[in-house]
Formats: sequence, C-alpha cells, structure tokens
Amino acid sequence: MKWLLVVDHFDDPPVLGTTVIAYHWARALRRRGHEVDLLCARDRWVERWEPFYREHGLGRPELPGSPTRGKVAQALAALVARVPPSVAHVRARALARWLAPGGRAPYDAAVLVGPALLPLAEALQGTCPVVYVPVDAISMVLESWRVRGIRRPSDVRWMVEARLWRGLERRRFPRLGAVVFVAPADARAATRRWPQDALGRVHVIPNGVDADYFRPAGTPVRRGALVFTGNLWTADSAIGARWFAEEVFPRVVESVPEATLRLVGRDPAPEVAALAGRNGRIEVYANVPDLRPHLAEAAVYVCPLLSGGGVKNRLLEALAMGKAAVATSRCGAALGLEDGRHLLFADDPGQFADAVIELLRDATRREALGAAARGVVEERFAWEAGVARLEEIVDALR
Repeated sequence: MKWLLVVDHFDDPPVLGTTVIAYHWARALRRRGHEVDLLCARDRWVERWEPFYREHGLGRPELPGSPTRGKVAQALAALVARVPPSVAHVRARALARWLAPGGRAPYDAAVLVGPALLPLAEALQGTCPVVYVPVDAISMVLESWRVRGIRRPSDVRWMVEARLWRGLERRRFPRLGAVVFVAPADARAATRRWPQDALGRVHVIPNGVDADYFRPAGTPVRRGALVFTGNLWTADSAIGARWFAEEVFPRVVESVPEATLRLVGRDPAPEVAALAGRNGRIEVYANVPDLRPHLAEAAVYVCPLLSGGGVKNRLLEALAMGKAAVATSRCGAALGLEDGRHLLFADDPGQFADAVIELLRDATRREALGAAARGVVEERFAWEAGVARLEEIVDALR
C-alpha cells in the first residue's frame, strides 16, 4: 500500500508528541513493506531532515506553493471560521487539491497527525481513506491548564480556545471516517456529546517507545537522584515542575538530605529555569542531545504532571530504561498501568513525597518496580503494534 502521512510539525530527532508519532509510524510502516510519503504541513523543509528520509526510504510530495497562511491571513481566517488560530494555519483546500488532483488521491490511505490538521482531513474526505489523529482531546488539555498551577495572562486565551475546541470536537469530528486518540480518557472527553452512531469511528492507539534505544544502562545510580524530563516550555511541564519543586521536593529533602532534582528538557520556561536559582539542590538542563545519561543515573523518575492529556512519552522512556517511577494518576491512567506493580501513583504533595522517599530508601523495591516497568513496555508499547492497529482501521475504511 502507498500511504500519505501528514504531520503538523516535524523534527529529527522528534520532540513534540505529534512529531514522535509521525516519526515512528513512518519507520514502522516502511518496515512492514509499505510505501510512505511524509509531509510536514506547517513547517518549511529543513535540509537536516534529508538523512532521515533517505535512510528510511520515505517520499516527500512536491507542492506548487506554500500550504500555510501568513500570520495576518491566519488570524482573519480563524476569526471568520470561529476556530482556534492553529486550525487556520494550513490552507487546507489548496493543499487537498495539490495532494488529490481531480478529487482522487494517489494514495491508499492518508493519515493526518496533529489537531490543527482537522480542515485538511475534512478536505481529503472522499479522495481516499482518511484517518485523523488529533492525539489528545485538546479541549480537555486546555481546560486542565486553568484548574491548577501557574496563573498566566494567557489563561483567558486558553479559556477561549478550549471553548472553540469543544465545539469542533462536538460538531466536526463525528463527520470524519476515523478519529484516533492516544488514550481512552482523551477519547471519552472529546466524544462525550457525539451521536451514538458515530462512536464506532473513534479509536485508541497508544503511543509507543523505542525499547532498543531506551534500555537499562546497567550503570550505578546517583544516591538520592531524582529526574523529570519533558518539553519544559509547555504549560503542562511548567505547572508540574513548579508544583513538585515547591510543594513536594522540600518534604523529600527533610527525610532524604542527599536528595537532588534534575529537570531536563527542551527550552525551559522562565519559571522552570528560575527553580534552580532558588534551590541549590535543583539543576535545570536545557536542550540536551541525549536524555539517556540523565535517566540512567537517576535513582527515581518523577512525573508530577497535574494537567494535559494523552500519553506521556517521557514517562514511557524512563520506564523502558527500567526506572522506578512515581507519577500522578493522570499520567499512569493514560498508560493503563497498575499502581504498585509498574510504578507508584500519588496526587497530593504528601503522598507524592512519601512515595519518592520510600523508593529512595529501598533499593530492592526500586529494582523490582524498574524490572516490571521494562517488562510492560516490551509487552504493550511497541510502535509496531500501534501501526498494525492503524492498518486495521484503514482496511475497514476501504
């Protein structure tokens, strides 16, 4: 089969959730014998992507013009259509005409990864089987940012955009042939007001992890070392990092004086970077080329996310490396993992601190949880399994 895989953003190595999915689905589809064209709809082509395309035998559609609008045109289009600005970024009808000249796409399936690609999914309907992958329930994500954590001037924007996304999820998502989320909670949140006869078009394909790349390193851990990894510029990570550093970590230090905390990830928000200046036990590492050394030497991985949706890729990476982890139930539930078996869940500062202290003091318990974590990753979270499910969805549409 010949597949068109369109993603809102792309980079190599991948960082954003949508990019991670497109990156690994493209590779897995090629391993399964398919032809794949990979198109980034919202970013200009960057030459450093060429080795990735060449290594995996990926095609790139040649377009006669830019598929995106300028900022002013984007703002006007969003205002007229009453949609979030990101949804108006891509010139969906023009791009659909280029990809499917004469109303017929030269593909056996088109998979669109990213919530902003909704209009393109609609425009390609009828040209070939189309699978739309918003990844998360965006309305739920935006609403969660307003409930707890850092208060910002942008809160008003999130309130408005959450309302707009709720409208899109209710009115426009059900008209599509197949909609895929990465977690059951997101699927439920986005479809709670769908007509009953449309629910059969909703699917869940969990994110995966490259278990060969992220594997136990076998190196000694630093005593008392805690680590949290993520895209530290996002509201989810900033809220979680600040909550842990200010409300949980001091309780840990009271009981484990040697405890340290590393926050490792891309483009830390100012409030995250400032945490290191206020506490000498906290270190912030920005834009590191490889997360694995930081994960390898951590005694315990923490995932203190209080907001957001979807599956937390960085948590999966830590589990794949055999790390004992403490996470909020929001993170663990999205993965379908069991509290006390694969990792520990905790949702208030006292409980979270107690769970971390327990693991820092008990190496045997850490090793048992880490081994179980690695085992469940190998069993459930291979990218190949997700792509096999994607093939089934497309077959049902043909």
